[in-house]
Amino acid sequence: QKLQWELKGSNTEPNLKCNDHYCLAYYNGDNIAILTNGKNTQQIKTGGKISYGYVNKNGYCVIFSTESGLKNKISIYDSKGKEIYYRQNADTLIPWAILSDDNSTLLTLEMKTSNNKVSTHIFTFDIKNSDKTISSINLKDSTVAGCFFYDKKNFVVVKDDAMEGYSIKGNKNWSVNYNKKKLSKFSYNDDGIICLLFNKDANAADLQEKYKDLEAGVETEDEYSVAGRVM
Repeated sequence: QKLQWELKGSNTEPNLKCNDHYCLAYYNGDNIAILTNGKNTQQIKTGGKISYGYVNKNGYCVIFSTESGLKNKISIYDSKGKEIYYRQNADTLIPWAILSDDNSTLLTLEMKTSNNKVSTHIFTFDIKNSDKTISSINLKDSTVAGCFFYDKKNFVVVKDDAMEGYSIKGNKNWSVNYNKKKLSKFSYNDDGIICLLFNKDANAADLQEKYKDLEAGVETEDEYSVAGRVM
């Protein structure tokens, strides 16, 4: 086996964000990320310290970097490592963002605090049309575990109490309530299969697989338990 790439960074644990086509590697606090598909490797240099990264199946990356006086600079790089878009933000906390697989829609999760209450919003932006804001979705005080596109116009939001499907225009397509189950972890793949792991008690968990028809929010009855502690 031939070494494909090597990234030397800080003493912290490296971050790897991968899909079936590309892998993005970076250290929090460094200013260099590595993008590879196993054949071609690009080194991405940012102007600030990296705090978050995401890569879609086309090798387009969303990278957060912290610069002086700003909470976040959100940059999008193409598969050759060239910055093609950026926006800066100083007044809200943005934990993460994702990019659609047609490289046109940026989705950000933004949190604001007012009167000791935290409100959560999801914004979608058309980055090919003058950074136009397509929609703003108010999730109120929900905790968001993750979000992903299942096609170029629709996405899923996994919350602590429910899972919801939306269009990029902000219309809710469907919703699945957990019926007071406590979500522990979740996973999904490009085939549209979503797996949700719920806490059963302090030492065990229920694993419920949901094979989703993401257009309609249909779920199956596939459910089983695992004994012992799930890490």
